[in-house]
Amino acid sequence: MAVDGSGLQTVARALAVLRCFQGDSELGVTDIARMQDLPMSTTHRLLRALLDSQFVEQDTGTGRYRLGVALAEYGHLAYRRHRIYLAEPHLEQLGIETGTAVSIAVRHGSDAINLAFTRWREAHGHNLSEVRFPLHASALGKALLAWSPTTREDLAQLSYDRGTERTPQNPDELAAELELARRTGYAINDEQTEWGFRIIAVPVLGPDGHARFALALRGTTELMIPERIPFLADLARVTASAIGDAILREGGAPADHPAITY
Repeated sequence: MAVDGSGLQTVARALAVLRCFQGDSELGVTDIARMQDLPMSTTHRLLRALLDSQFVEQDTGTGRYRLGVALAEYGHLAYRRHRIYLAEPHLEQLGIETGTAVSIAVRHGSDAINLAFTRWREAHGHNLSEVRFPLHASALGKALLAWSPTTREDLAQLSYDRGTERTPQNPDELAAELELARRTGYAINDEQTEWGFRIIAVPVLGPDGHARFALALRGTTELMIPERIPFLADLARVTASAIGDAILREGGAPADHPAITY
């Protein structure tokens, strides 16, 4: 079936509406129309289509919208397809051994997306702000960049407007951090996305030697003191190797595993 330009525009607008819910909030029609700079009538039509397909749900009491069950279904399918469930026992064990929050992430465009967490997420309630991180500021993102075929031109295309005062502000500063990561064997986020927290990350390498995932340990600056970081990084590398064996090599994903988008 052919899709004309107007049909493609409608699809793009519907996907943009879904992205409005990345903060896991409930939104009204007016909120979404303002966020996407759309007419109210267009926003109503898009929400109705998303509602019919169960990509969004509507609270019958307030009339506000939230993400729907269809996305949970597709999320589980992707979770199984990328074999992330095989990493969970390793994440939990590393979290117990280190007392840190452990997660595994994949690259999506200019961000790193957390795919699985240790049970620390229960203490964070329903806040989903811990899911998506900018590549240039996060330890996960830096690990994905440092162990991939990334060029200086690739770094120049990233946006550097997110983070704290400690975050790399340009491609040169980021390139220096990536080189340091390759020398030490781990990437670090030293209060670059959130004050009071330090995160280190190591790559989960595929058969081609490139990072297919990144594994991170997150803790307070009091817990993750500089003297302890090399020890934590060593433990993380052992776990990353075990996860790589489980997900990527033991009868698993081929060399062109689709989880990473360069």
